[in-house]
Amino acid sequence: MDKKERRKRLFVFATFLLNCLAIALLAAALGTDYWVVSRLKDLTSENGPNSQPNFENNGQLEGDNETVWAARQIYAKNRPGGSINFGLFHGTVRHNKGLGERQAELKTVCPSTSCTHLFIVDPEHLVIGGTAVINGTRDDGLHTELLFSDMCNVNSASAPHNTVLENVHLFSYGLWAATIVFTATAMIFAVIGAVYSLLNTTYTPVAVINGVAGLYLWNSFGIVCSLLIVLMWVILFYTTFQYNVLPAELLYPIPKFTTCGIAELGYSFWLCIVALLIFALNIVLLTLKDIRWRRTNVKSIAPSGGENLFMY
Repeated sequence: MDKKERRKRLFVFATFLLNCLAIALLAAALGTDYWVVSRLKDLTSENGPNSQPNFENNGQLEGDNETVWAARQIYAKNRPGGSINFGLFHGTVRHNKGLGERQAELKTVCPSTSCTHLFIVDPEHLVIGGTAVINGTRDDGLHTELLFSDMCNVNSASAPHNTVLENVHLFSYGLWAATIVFTATAMIFAVIGAVYSLLNTTYTPVAVINGVAGLYLWNSFGIVCSLLIVLMWVILFYTTFQYNVLPAELLYPIPKFTTCGIAELGYSFWLCIVALLIFALNIVLLTLKDIRWRRTNVKSIAPSGGENLFMY
């Protein structure tokens, strides 16, 4: 094997390593619980005038620095709030309603055309359709119904009388399932691409589909699937999760927290972006390999030194 052929196969072997990395990244994205992350904002006090007690102006505590410090520590420990993160199958929520922090595991369940996150601590209690009363009672059927886009304006203290939320803890089954399918499919194409890269490193296949043309094909399929992963999850995030990621247990019958406008895409999602870039990099390497191979095969026709050419 000459130097040019070794260089060519080195490019192909590089795509094998990158495909292995893409497999690891996509597997990590499937298995980790950080596709969406958010903190829990307290509806009753976070934006209110009394969001933090003025311990120094309290006549009973004024002048007693140790007591003020202790009161602050107790308040900070029991201040309502928390955080939530979840992936495609599981998640974790930490919430504090003023009585100390509680933690619960979440599980994604889809018993119908919609999905929700279920508290694993209470697997028998599943709220698929629910109504939350924000202010007042819903006794006469006259009420103001708020949907996803109205979640940012929800506040227990300022909401109009008889305001309710309808099923805001649900999200699309189709988009969720499509994200899983395309992630698994992208992994399959990465595996196929890795196998064919290894074969092309060791010998030159006879069939066209088994050669470099096949490498272009499998990596192109990987790019398409990765783009669809990003598209499905971005649609799901901006139509649902940006307004609410709280499970039913923290919304009904009276919501105390909100995540509207503060939820973010987690690192599990960004792993799929990196996998997409890796598939694209494989295409670039295969193209550079061919360009370099063609250029190095151009023979020089310049005369050697000392020779004189005469034209008549």
